[in-house]
Amino acid sequence: MILHLCWGLYITKGGGIDKDEEVAFHHFMLAADEGDAYAQFNVGIHYYNGYGVKKDLEKAFEYFHLAAQQGIDNAQFNIGFLYHYGQGVKQNYEEAARWYEKAMAQGKEDATFKLSLITPKLHESGVSCE
Repeated sequence: MILHLCWGLYITKGGGIDKDEEVAFHHFMLAADEGDAYAQFNVGIHYYNGYGVKKDLEKAFEYFHLAAQQGIDNAQFNIGFLYHYGQGVKQNYEEAARWYEKAMAQGKEDATFKLSLITPKLHESGVSCE
């Protein structure tokens, strides 16, 4: 599992070899299928951006969610972002806030800013943000 994750990262960066997002995606998927959270996050990145695979925001959400449930702060932030902007999932400010808060709890500073953007919308709908 770790070998596939490392090889995917190496190929994505083009470290001394030709950069190949399709091959990287393949290796990330192998590790993601084994439950590796970082590989799941990278599969989400590939689906979100269309790197080596057809862009698919719903699949990006699915893989970010798998990684987020395992505590990956960047994945938690991305889930918040997808809910915030309604990408690959129905827009939901309350869910966005919940995931931004999880990312903030792990020190993800960008989540603080994003949460500040939706806090007024939450108050308008009667939801408190603590």
